[in-house]
Amino acid sequence: MAGKALADAFGESVGQAGRRKRGAVYTPDHVVEWMVTEALEARLTEALGFPRHRVRSLLRGRASVGSMEARALSRVMLDLRVLDPAAGVGAFLIGAARVISAAAQSAAAAGAPGLDALFTARGALQRCCFGFEIDDETAEIATTVILLSTMDCGATDSPRVVSVRNPLASGLQHPAAPKGWDLVVMNPPYIGEKHIRARLGADVARSLRDAHGFAPWLGRVRIAHRRG
Repeated sequence: MAGKALADAFGESVGQAGRRKRGAVYTPDHVVEWMVTEALEARLTEALGFPRHRVRSLLRGRASVGSMEARALSRVMLDLRVLDPAAGVGAFLIGAARVISAAAQSAAAAGAPGLDALFTARGALQRCCFGFEIDDETAEIATTVILLSTMDCGATDSPRVVSVRNPLASGLQHPAAPKGWDLVVMNPPYIGEKHIRARLGADVARSLRDAHGFAPWLGRVRIAHRRG
């Protein structure tokens, strides 16, 4: 609750104009939980070759697995690497840590061994979850919000999971995920074209224009299309 209160206070201090300038859209907790759960189910379905309905039953504690399947499930869970490349104040990282923790407990109950490190949200956060944030101040707030929101009984470690980074310019590579990310969960920033150069820099603005055709005529085409 303390983490959420701090996040709400930060949102209020930024204000509507500040959120518009930052491209920030804050996601409700129940939407975060649904998105992360759906993404995790899809990843486990792909990695294990189980039917989706069976994975869903496993994560809800309504199924069991054989010994070979149990070991495979443990490997996938322990190797999970989750990224939010536009972390904001950490809603998706908090949600991911909580969903993974609950999933690990259900998987253990189903017979998967060695998942103790994921049984708490702080443990899941420290092992599996990472974030990038372009704004220094927001990254600092995110770290505090995340730590407060995953404060498990007896937890003394303080993992810093949000790095100050512009992934549009620097990419998504990270030493913790040398083979890439298993899940990328995010609510992407929505920044008007007039703010892109000032907010993200000339190089990013140029790259976006080259890749996606950002230009004055694009807005006119969209307007014409809507009118048609």
